[in-house]
This record gives sequence, C-alpha cells and structure tokens, in this order.
Amino acid sequence: MSETRGGRFLQLVLGLYFLEAGLLLVLVPWSAFWMRRVVLPSPDSIESLLAAPSFRGFVAGLGVLHLVLAARVLLGRPEKPA
Repeated sequence: MSETRGGRFLQLVLGLYFLEAGLLLVLVPWSAFWMRRVVLPSPDSIESLLAAPSFRGFVAGLGVLHLVLAARVLLGRPEKPA
C-alpha cells in the first residue's frame, strides 16, 4: 500500500470515528439510556450533576465538535498550520 493510500485510509478511519463519536455524544445524553446507564448507577454526590440539562448540553456540545472534525476530515479540509 502506498503512502498516499495509507494516508487516505487513515483519514477515512479517523473521520468515521469522529462521526460516530459525535453522533453518540449528541444523541445519548437526551435518551433513556443516559438515565439508566450513566445517571442512576453513579454515586449520589454527582447524580444531580449528570442529570442536569446543562451538563447534558455540555456533552452534546462535545459531540457537535466531533461532528465538525468529522466533516473537516472526510471532506478533505485539513487544518492549517499555525
């Protein structure tokens, strides 16, 4: 496999990872799964934080960042060097 093909393959895998992680981080905090698997089993001291809409929005915001990165990687818009 040439360096160009290997680089493209790695770029595709990275882009798909960002896409999947972004979708999960955007959707899961607002689902019943979040309450069953994250909030309820957590210690009582942080349960209210994890159930707060502001924290869920923070996690969803991280998902949006992942989706933006996925778009940049998959659409071929590399980051510009500083």
